[in-house]
Amino acid sequence: MKHGMRWSVLGVVLGGLVGGARAERFDPARIAAGARWVAHVDVEALARSEVYAALVADGVVKLEDEVEALEAFGLDPVKDLRSVTVYSVDPMSEHTIVLLRGNENVDRALAKKQTEEGYREEVFEGKALHAWGDAWFAAVLRQEGSADRLVVQSDDRASVALACAVLEGRGKSFAQSESPVLKNLPGEGSIVFAAATTKVSELSGLEVASSVVKLADDLVFDLGESHGELYAKLRVDAETAKEARQIQQVLQGAAALVALMGGEDPDVGRVLQDVTSALRFTTEETRVQAEFRMSTRLLLEHLRTLNARDGDAGSAPSPARRTPAGGRLERLPTSNGTRK
Repeated sequence: MKHGMRWSVLGVVLGGLVGGARAERFDPARIAAGARWVAHVDVEALARSEVYAALVADGVVKLEDEVEALEAFGLDPVKDLRSVTVYSVDPMSEHTIVLLRGNENVDRALAKKQTEEGYREEVFEGKALHAWGDAWFAAVLRQEGSADRLVVQSDDRASVALACAVLEGRGKSFAQSESPVLKNLPGEGSIVFAAATTKVSELSGLEVASSVVKLADDLVFDLGESHGELYAKLRVDAETAKEARQIQQVLQGAAALVALMGGEDPDVGRVLQDVTSALRFTTEETRVQAEFRMSTRLLLEHLRTLNARDGDAGSAPSPARRTPAGGRLERLPTSNGTRK
């Protein structure tokens, strides 16, 4: 069995969980080979990132508030989840699969969910399957010798069976496909990874407004934090070299507009100039690549500056930084060397 892992399957549905220490990096061996698009969030990488810690300390972000459904089931997204992966089943289907990996507290969430009206247990292809209504079906896979739980959920019975077959090594995985996405897997410290393996404008349910998206044939996005830097990478494949150049021009034009948004405020202008200067665009035949890379500490300083200007331009606080010991923030020196 793939990766030497033996999974036994228990049927269960956790419909309300969709919505949000080892790293849980994107693993193409867990995805069905025919997936048209995939999105992966490494919750553990997010939780230990400097940018997340600083935003939480400043009261800007509280992940628990963003995924209220998890709290209703007694789950703490930062402590109880490792990763969330969503992908389409195949090119001819509109069904999606959700893979939610967490710890043993998932069982507690299941116990609460089973008390709700409409719950039933089914048997499908020799596996126990629990469901509510006609659009929530799932299985929980347990790894021998581990407290981990892997929730496999879909709005379609057959899709759950397909996903389980891939995870158990009985079905062809994305890792065995010839997709160009496999040449652009997430980098070190990746937090959010997303890829589309077909023309983006043709994906079901997606309203296309951006000219970049309309021209994109394949697309790969990776956002993460590594070695004190926050990075974002975007790779877009176009059908022709001409379309690739058009995409690059659109991206460069957007960056130029952002740089001009500072107006008469020199601090905001400096921030936007630094941010746009951290962008790099390259084109090679039909492929366009855009990359952003900046010191996490510097980016946080800039975000605080923009937030202060937006909230109260007359009494903006000086930017803060994380001490080497972590956890607490201290003021940075001002331009004249004093501390505010």
